[in-house]
Amino acid sequence: MGGLVIGSLDYTGCSMKMKKSENIKHIVFACGNPSRGDDALGPLLLQAIQALELTSLTLIEDFQLHIEHAWDLQGHQQALFIDAHQSCPPPFIFAPVLPAQDVSYTSHALSPQAVLKVYADVWQKPPPPAFMLGIRAYEFELGSPLTPAAQHHLAQAIDWVKDYILLQQWHKKTLTYDASCQYDGSSPIKT
Repeated sequence: MGGLVIGSLDYTGCSMKMKKSENIKHIVFACGNPSRGDDALGPLLLQAIQALELTSLTLIEDFQLHIEHAWDLQGHQQALFIDAHQSCPPPFIFAPVLPAQDVSYTSHALSPQAVLKVYADVWQKPPPPAFMLGIRAYEFELGSPLTPAAQHHLAQAIDWVKDYILLQQWHKKTLTYDASCQYDGSSPIKT
């Protein structure tokens, strides 16, 4: 089985392939509350992506994911979920996300896995390939600014995303993965 290195992460044993296609539509969800310290990381990264002015990207910002976001996936060939992450290694994690029913499934706020599961259940077909970009965060106090460490991680994530989207032309390709790629939302892929 092949491996892939993305940023500083080595997905050895996880087979991922880029497939070039025309007219690909990607959707990017950024979650977070700009008024709660490092929770602003998702929306701030989305602003940097928005500045790229790529028409093939649908950009959605919300405080948290909801069941309705499963409907937003329709008509898209790939999804990216961006959020602050309290336990990933710095500066960020990028990993595949698979549909899964988890404890958030019946809640008002869903995980990316649960959003994909709702999509699969409602439309009785697999959701588009999806990935999580979690930026290492530390403080979430109401009214707090970004911590210096989170600012540094955000700058690294912005540079990586610009390279990933523009230089690798992610907006013109789909990244697919095999069943060995599993992400539980808490750590990088390990084999």
